[in-house]
This record gives sequence, structure tokens and C-alpha cells, in this order.
Amino acid sequence: MAVEEVPGLLLAVAVGLALKAHPEEHVEQQDRDAGAHEPRPGHPGVVVEHEHHEAREHERGGNPVADRGGEHALVVPRAWHSEPVPAALPPPTFQLEGGRVAPARVLYGGRPLAVRVRFSAPGPADVRIQIERRGGGVARRFDLRAAAPRRLVEIRWDGRGGNGREAREGRYRVRAGRRGGRLRSIGGFTFRRHVYPVRGRHWFRGAIGRFGAPRSGGRTHEGFDINARCGTPVVAARVGRVKRQRYDPVLYGNFVIVRSASERRDYWYSHLRSPARVRRGARVRTGQRLGSVGASGNARSVGCHLHFELRGRGGPFDPQPRLRAWDRFS
Repeated sequence: MAVEEVPGLLLAVAVGLALKAHPEEHVEQQDRDAGAHEPRPGHPGVVVEHEHHEAREHERGGNPVADRGGEHALVVPRAWHSEPVPAALPPPTFQLEGGRVAPARVLYGGRPLAVRVRFSAPGPADVRIQIERRGGGVARRFDLRAAAPRRLVEIRWDGRGGNGREAREGRYRVRAGRRGGRLRSIGGFTFRRHVYPVRGRHWFRGAIGRFGAPRSGGRTHEGFDINARCGTPVVAARVGRVKRQRYDPVLYGNFVIVRSASERRDYWYSHLRSPARVRRGARVRTGQRLGSVGASGNARSVGCHLHFELRGRGGPFDPQPRLRAWDRFS
């Protein structure tokens, strides 16, 4: 009954007894109560305990969490345990997906070089395709404006530089990419201006077949003889236009003359097995077939071979040095 009449007095007595038994816990509780109302910097309203309280717990040899029985454990906001928000992906950019370069050997005046590329981008983009000679120098540069992505972009190169002149012979590479950005190599090829006129096994006839060798009637040999089996293909060594195509029963037999306007030279192909496959005025490509090795004309007595001549403004000149050079890479 006394307890019910004076509850406030009973509570005060109980608290006093507790403070006498554990005075240090009262101080620590005051520290906790004071720190519990201090928000963590940067996280308003989040309640944490001071580090010095846990340090005192360790000095006493206790567990700062277990000794409290979970009653005053560190309060950690739920947001601290949530998964991190992934960063926004950058917008898609230009990417070269692939390219193709063909053929591996390009002949001036023959089949042109074809370059095809494919790229991905958010929208139309300016594409650059660059043809470079290995060892230095840009032969030709192609800029394609507002090309559509995910479609084949194609250019063709005829062997001329940006100034309209024939490119130098040698090995080349092709690079492509976004105009103004980094270009990537997509292939290579070899470029030649001429090709050897006999497309098969062949050999030189010897001294009798050289330029300037004596002939009957006080003549001299005005070309160079290339021996080969009858029927071996004969092709145009250089692009040009057919100047003459006929049959000469005395000397040349079936022959054809192709005029190279850019070089201002005539290319003669004689002793063909049959009339040439091209007509006068027709344009022929480098490497295009003209006929076959034969023994027509005065070659009937010596066997199948090609009589090859080069003629410039001053008349015929020795083609052997050029033939040897063309033979090395043809």
C-alpha cells in the first residue's frame, strides 16, 4: 500500500542505489544520451555513438556491442546497406565493325581497288578511308559525308593520287575510321603499273632474240623474243587503246598494237597464234587477254614465241630491262 501511495519516492530510491553501485555506467549513459542526439555529418537525423565510448568498453575488457545486450548498438541507416546505383552508360559512339580490301594485287588500268567498310553509330557519320604507301605518304584520301551506319560503305580506287597522277609502285595499306578520329588498318595490297605479257612458263630465246640482233637483209631485231609453249596466254602489259590489229604474212604474223596515251608509247604483240581478241579503237585493261603465243609470220621456222616491242617518239627501244622488272613481281 505504501508503494502505491508514494511511487515517485520509490523510484528515486531505486535510481540512487543504482548510481552508487555503478557510478561509471551513469557517466557513460550520459555520454550516450548526449551523443545520441548528435547527427552524423552528411547524414542528418542518423543517430550514432561516439568512438570514445567504445574505447572505454575495450579498456574494461568488454565487448562494446555484446555487453550492451543490443540495447545501445550502433544505429546504421538502412540506405547504407542498399545496392549501389549503377552509373549511366555513355551514349553509343562510332565503332568500325570491319573492312575488306580487294584484290591483293592492283594493276594500274586494270581491275580497280575496292574497299568496303561497315560501322555502327547513333546516326549518320562522316567516314574517312585512306590509302597509304608503306614507308610513308598518303596516296589518296576519301571522305564520305553522312554515311549510314550498319551498311556497307564502298569506294573504288583507280591507282591515281589526289593530283590525278599515277601512284608509285609498291606495297600499300588501307586505313578507315571516323573523319577526324583515329583510323584503323583494315588491309593491304600491292600496286603495279605493268604486268608481264606472257602468263605462263616462259624463257628468253637467247642472243638471237635480243634487241638489236642482226637479221637478214641488213635489218636488226627491233624487239625482244619470249619463248613459251604455243597457246600460252598473252595479256596487255599496260592499259591503252588498240591502235592496230592485223595480219602480216612476211614478218609479224598476227599482231596487235596498243597505244598508251599517258606514256606516249606503243606496245607491240606479234606472232600470235590467231587474230587478237580485240578490235581497233577498243580500250584494253592492264592484264586483259589479247591472244595466245604462236608461230605466225616469219616465226614458222623458229617455233612459238612472243615478239614484244616498245616504241616511243624516237622509234623502238630495248624492252628487256622493263620485261625483267615486270617478270620479278608478275
